[in-house]
Amino acid sequence: MRRLIFATFMCTISSIAIAGDDQKLEELTTAFINASYASLSAAYFCRDGIGVDSYLKVRKAVEAGLVNITGNVDVARKIMDEWEKKMARDPLYKSPKVTADKCSDLLMERYHKLDAAFDAIANRKNTR
Repeated sequence: MRRLIFATFMCTISSIAIAGDDQKLEELTTAFINASYASLSAAYFCRDGIGVDSYLKVRKAVEAGLVNITGNVDVARKIMDEWEKKMARDPLYKSPKVTADKCSDLLMERYHKLDAAFDAIANRKNTR
């Protein structure tokens, strides 16, 4: 699934790449995909501890980042739906026993990584 998402991102944002920049763009895209998934999965894992509203805020932020990067709402929603289906099937996410404080720390760490990954791609797009 991540390969499909990566291919979609590369096709969508390939207009900002030039011959020598493909590797850097690939690295930035991979970092953004990983940070997006990590943020969403942490929020999904912690949804009981942080509340559904907080989970939905994280979900909305991740989706907005995907839309911004891909420029395609439908692609972003499809990615989000696939990730959530995967998490719903994974036993790891069923009734986790984690404290709200631990979740708060985890979400803050993931948010910083997501923000940095988004900024790196956005800055790359702006320099083209």
